[in-house]
Amino acid sequence: MLIVDEPHPRVDYAAQPFETLFAADLGVPGFENFALRYSILELNTAVKPYLLAHLGEQHGCRRLCYFDPDILVVGELSALYHHLDQAPAVLTPHILEPLEDGFKPGERDLLLSGVYNLGFLGLRLDAQTRSFLGWWQRKLHGHCLHRVADGLFVDQRWMDFAPAFLPDVKILRDPGYNVAYWNLAHRRLRRQDGEWQVGGASLRFFHFSGYDCRRPDEISKHQDRYTFADRPDLKALFDEYRRRLEAEGFLDWVDLPYAYGRFDNGVPIPDAARRLLQSVDPDGRRWPRPAQCAERDSFFSWLLAPPRAGLELPLPRLALQVWDERDDVQRAFPEPTGAGLVRFAKWFVTDGLIQAGIDSAFVRLLTDSLAARRDPDGARLRSGPGVEETEEGLRLTPGVFWERAEFQAWVCGLDAEALARLLGEASAEAGTRPLIPRLALAIHRQRADLQRDFPQPLGASRRSFAVWYVTSGWEEYGLPLRLVRPVLVSLSLRARMGVLLWWLRRWRAARD
Repeated sequence: MLIVDEPHPRVDYAAQPFETLFAADLGVPGFENFALRYSILELNTAVKPYLLAHLGEQHGCRRLCYFDPDILVVGELSALYHHLDQAPAVLTPHILEPLEDGFKPGERDLLLSGVYNLGFLGLRLDAQTRSFLGWWQRKLHGHCLHRVADGLFVDQRWMDFAPAFLPDVKILRDPGYNVAYWNLAHRRLRRQDGEWQVGGASLRFFHFSGYDCRRPDEISKHQDRYTFADRPDLKALFDEYRRRLEAEGFLDWVDLPYAYGRFDNGVPIPDAARRLLQSVDPDGRRWPRPAQCAERDSFFSWLLAPPRAGLELPLPRLALQVWDERDDVQRAFPEPTGAGLVRFAKWFVTDGLIQAGIDSAFVRLLTDSLAARRDPDGARLRSGPGVEETEEGLRLTPGVFWERAEFQAWVCGLDAEALARLLGEASAEAGTRPLIPRLALAIHRQRADLQRDFPQPLGASRRSFAVWYVTSGWEEYGLPLRLVRPVLVSLSLRARMGVLLWWLRRWRAARD
């Protein structure tokens, strides 16, 4: 078992029913810089060829099958090793038939992520594959990137070359291997005589990619094709997997801190900082230990420094990285270090931090500088029970907001302009769908559970957070319809139907 983390004092590794390896012990060149350059997804996939080579060199393994940790093995696997007697590698394609129903993932999505799924890989370790592993290591050391728009999806896109670089690669077409959300359109499960079967074959292993046992009603966060209502054949297997995770203490261990997730001063490392390090020091020549903050010319202090001298405000260099990565932010603030500096700085210390997942430690000096200025934007929203518009944006007063009758009466008395300020799109660019109003983002800022469940409410989590706002959020806060309707109508037809079904179930439960 490879642990892509540092040892944690709460874990007795010697008591585990397997031998534990740590990523730092795999001999990855410049590992400290390597670990900070990559996100948790990128790092966990970048170490894969180093692990395979280590098992061959240090443990004498000659035939290996790699499995992602979210895979449940339910059947016999000996055939995989028999294939490796004849083939240098065994790969499972994402799909074996076309996907043309308009749902996600579709064929184009799978082209962008790679033809083969690397949650499983069979590899024979010999002279033929040794050079291939070395090539794969070199590519993943510098280019194991989650940049789909640039043609890179961590380790998987590189493996598209395997059938060309290695002769006689086995492309496994048996439907019982690597069943997952991406091929469910072509595979149905059934249990017969105590054995799971799929498409007339025995199920060997199921890949629960994108599943979270804390949200057991969702098949995968990466797809919108099916629910368990559509696919009742899946429910028993998912319930079994969830029970196994809980029995092994998953819920007790899932929130252990990630060692490569913070600078040594305790500040979380934002992904924008990782990408900036990737572009300016990918070889670790300037910052071989970029997580160390006490060193002279530390990476952390460099991120905090303004991008150039003479700026009116102490805008951190990290803010310009966020600007460089976002077309919508560039359109909203075309001169972020010139005439638009103040507006861009205000956006960055409020919504920008939330959207980019950046800790407030990066903007303390900037926030103080903005607070010392007069507000040039004129009057703010008239404060109401539990709601206030400050220099930093909308804020909710804990407790008061729960006085529903008073709050609803206040909302009903708002004029069109004030209502528009509550319901204005929270991101930098208007017209984004689905709508995330400023009020919804203010609620998100107050609640650690929402920040955990929807880490990017204006980005990757936008759709799911909008659905929460018009379902659980509506119910929990007793939101008046005029604060919910604009978000509801901005959802896709499929999402709106899901919301209506949610409310129908709530109504039936209340009636019963």
